[in-house]
Amino acid sequence: MLTINSIVGFEQFNKKNRIVSSLIVLAAFYAFFITEDVFSQISATNLEKIKTLDESISERITTVIKDKDGFLWFGTDLGLYRFDGNSLKLFKTEGSTSNVLKNIYDENNYIWLCCFNGLKRFDKRIEQFKTFRFDPGDSSSISYDNVSSICFTKSKEIWVATYNGLNKFDKATEKFTRFKNDPKDSATIGGNFINSIYEDEDGYLWIATFGSGLDRFDIKNNKFKHYKLNPKDSNSISSNDVRGIVEDSNGYLWITTGDRGINKFDKSSEKFSRYQYDSLDKSKPSTNNITAVAKDKNGMIWFGSYVGLSILDPTQGKFQNFEYFKVDEKINTRNICIDNEGVLWICTPGFGLRYYNQNKWKYEIYNHIIKKDTITVNVICNNSDGSIWLGTNYGIDVLNNNNQLIKHYEHRPNEPFSLSDNSILNLYRDRNNCIWIITRSGTLDKFETEAEKFVNVFNFGKKGQPWYSIYQDSKENVWLGVYRDTLRVFDKNGIIKKRYFNEESEYERFDKISIAGFCEDHNGNMWLSTTRGFAKLDTLNAKWEFYKVKPESQYTVDNIVRVIKQDEQGYLWIVSMVGLHRFNTSSKVPDNYYYNDNSIVTGFVGILFDRKGNLFVNSSQKILKFDTATEMFTDCNFDSKTIGITFVSNFVSDDGKVFYGGENGYISFYPDSLSRNENVPKIVISDFKIFNKEAKLENAVNYIEQITISYKENFFSFDFAALDYTNPERNEYAYKLEGVDKDWNYVGNIHTASYTDISPGEYVFRVKGSNNDGVWNEEGTSILLKITPPWWLSLWFKSCAAVFFLSILGFSVKKRIDKIKREKKLQEDFTKQLIESQENERKRVAAELHDSLGQDLLIIKNKALISLKKTNDLEKFKQQMKEISDLTSSTIDDVREISYNLRPYELDKLGLTRTISSLIERANKSTSIVFVSEIDNIDNVFSPEIEINIYRIIQECLNNIIKHSNASESFLQIKKSAAEISIMFSDNGIGLDNEKVIPGKKGIGLMGIQERIRLLGGTFEIRAERGKRTEVSLTVPLKSVH
Repeated sequence: MLTINSIVGFEQFNKKNRIVSSLIVLAAFYAFFITEDVFSQISATNLEKIKTLDESISERITTVIKDKDGFLWFGTDLGLYRFDGNSLKLFKTEGSTSNVLKNIYDENNYIWLCCFNGLKRFDKRIEQFKTFRFDPGDSSSISYDNVSSICFTKSKEIWVATYNGLNKFDKATEKFTRFKNDPKDSATIGGNFINSIYEDEDGYLWIATFGSGLDRFDIKNNKFKHYKLNPKDSNSISSNDVRGIVEDSNGYLWITTGDRGINKFDKSSEKFSRYQYDSLDKSKPSTNNITAVAKDKNGMIWFGSYVGLSILDPTQGKFQNFEYFKVDEKINTRNICIDNEGVLWICTPGFGLRYYNQNKWKYEIYNHIIKKDTITVNVICNNSDGSIWLGTNYGIDVLNNNNQLIKHYEHRPNEPFSLSDNSILNLYRDRNNCIWIITRSGTLDKFETEAEKFVNVFNFGKKGQPWYSIYQDSKENVWLGVYRDTLRVFDKNGIIKKRYFNEESEYERFDKISIAGFCEDHNGNMWLSTTRGFAKLDTLNAKWEFYKVKPESQYTVDNIVRVIKQDEQGYLWIVSMVGLHRFNTSSKVPDNYYYNDNSIVTGFVGILFDRKGNLFVNSSQKILKFDTATEMFTDCNFDSKTIGITFVSNFVSDDGKVFYGGENGYISFYPDSLSRNENVPKIVISDFKIFNKEAKLENAVNYIEQITISYKENFFSFDFAALDYTNPERNEYAYKLEGVDKDWNYVGNIHTASYTDISPGEYVFRVKGSNNDGVWNEEGTSILLKITPPWWLSLWFKSCAAVFFLSILGFSVKKRIDKIKREKKLQEDFTKQLIESQENERKRVAAELHDSLGQDLLIIKNKALISLKKTNDLEKFKQQMKEISDLTSSTIDDVREISYNLRPYELDKLGLTRTISSLIERANKSTSIVFVSEIDNIDNVFSPEIEINIYRIIQECLNNIIKHSNASESFLQIKKSAAEISIMFSDNGIGLDNEKVIPGKKGIGLMGIQERIRLLGGTFEIRAERGKRTEVSLTVPLKSVH
């Protein structure tokens, strides 16, 4: 079991291990005035626990610090924990963990741990320990492994105390200089068993030893001065078992001992004043065995012990003690640590970590009403003298304004004017200052204040029913509601005046309805809260109106109304099982307000207005303030689990103090002390995970600016925290990954952001957050995230690919340019040959016209002239006319032949199909080659311009067969499909040379065919075998029609 003390004080290690028991209830404690001008009174205040901290870990904490980043660090027997308000992270080290934990805010930002197996230094940046152990063979090592205390002086020296001497640590060489007791030399340290060390404002080092008293060490001159118990001198220190030391604002040292209380040391007179336990003097310490000591920012000194806590006002020299109540065995306050914000942390192993925030508003907690196992404050009211009356399950307790029990009333069988029963359900003070009491046994009692006696007014005859409500109206009538029973109205003396629901017809309407409360509005109407909704009773006309808060609901529980109150504006405020409702008595329409929080499982149970009109509602677990202007709830940060008290009753006293009572006691506060948490929390990224496992980074994630991961690590998450521990459950967050998220993701209290399948690239993750009262740190924090791509998407690969692509592109472009050049040359050659062909054709036509047609016409002209001269010779004239006629017919044939060669007339008269057939027939007649054809009907498929091109292609193919093939047979096939016309010529001739088939080396005929086919968007192919055959295949797409 690990023994631990505070930062500056250390409890003597007891060989007989003490068994630390668990506390059942943690009570309040008190603080004093320092001066009225500087400090206001610290009222009885409760210690709080962090709700999100695992209790099993909390119970093991022996010391705590808050670093400059805002993280909490806990020393336990399991290791060093870092806590961010949401999650714990454990850093393990060998053997026992720290018994004193302290943080040095130097350039390295180390945490130092004093352990039973050496001094350990933790580097938060790299999250690694370094241990300094005792080495018998090395005089520059630490003097002993049991390290008890560490001190960082103003001159930035590090001093380390052990159970076997004092050590000075050299940060440069990481070596130790030892200071040990030499019995023969009084100038050496007084003892080696050191509990703690402390530097005062003058720069002296004070050393608390076990058994050797107190030493003062002059660091500059290396001189020790000893202060020990002198039984004959009352101004000497009270014990040689010195535990802890602290200096107050006036320069006095307060020194704690393990067996004889507390000492005040005046450095100028070098005299000690003793403060020891005195059972008859409550201004003295509560015990002489002090285990912890610390000074807060207000100068108050806190002492811890097995009994509880004591708070000292050094200016008055008086102690205020409070004990851990209902403890079967003693429990030790091991450490009192005060962080840089003034928050007091109290470590009580076995019970847990508690803290007291001196910056927070104050409230009082009262949970030791009487010595009973379980106590419940069912109802609270006050008497005319200002005393507070508490109705419990053990009678009535009357307290004064200082929460001191002044009277207790209970049922006494032999006393006729005592309470009728001890289980109190309701208390009500009427306008005449009489207190009405309803008990669980079904009795109505009235307490007459002046006579100080209880008078039984009425017996219901029903025991143990939960609904008993009482109210006095403006006419001093007392209304009494009972569980599923008649509504009764009494006069102020307890005489029944009126009954409702006693008739059968009325009772049926209210069957299974219980009245939970009453409210009289400004017009004198009575409003009743019931288990079936709420009702209005016009008392003058005895008329009823019934309402439900959720009329559409089929569930009875949704319409259980517990309380009705009216505000100054005349609105009725209604508390139900489902929420808060505002009811306008004119429009008779409720406005509903719901508080979404899983911790409120039983619905709201109470409502009250303070003296300033502020509205408070409560469940049994929480207390909320409702702003009627903004219509927003604010959590008052009371938690029944933390405080240990449930909230089932409430009350506002005459002086404006608000009370909430329930199981285990009550709390009270003034609403003006409720202050909003204005602390802007620091936002940190606390962890980075890949596939839900913590990523291995070079440094802690909050110390780096960039994270680099692989594209394969495609599921990652960020953990983050707002480092405000007031109520971490209600801290809220928003985050975004720039480049992925278009806007902020507001996620409430969720403190993890997960991403998957994010493309490689650079992103910035940003997160911001708020404290429990909605104060946001809008700046937040951020970190750069780089996701490296696969090798095929990396920059070097892209560069290589780009070079390769450009090379291929260049080669392809060059090849394409060369091809275009070749085609252009072929086109130019074809054009040249075509022009030459056209010129030759013109020459041929001109020659034919000149040689044939011209000669014939000249002959006809000459013969006509001759005939005109020989008109007398009829026979010769006739002969001349006949020759002219024959010659004219021949000329006409020549003209037709020339015209046919230019464009066959059959195309226009017969169509393309028959024209091609006619061409084949003429070829059959004019040559010895046998032409066979198989031709589909292709008339009206193409335009005239395309038809002449197809005709010329077939004509050219026939001419090539006739002139070059030496074939005896030839076959022509023309097929029509949905997409194209296919033409195929074949012969059994001698074939063609491959040279003539190679592109660019075709003759004018083949080039003409190829060019025409290209213009038509078709294909042209020649398959030739030398000496065997030739086959020509052509296709013309039907789209050529367009």
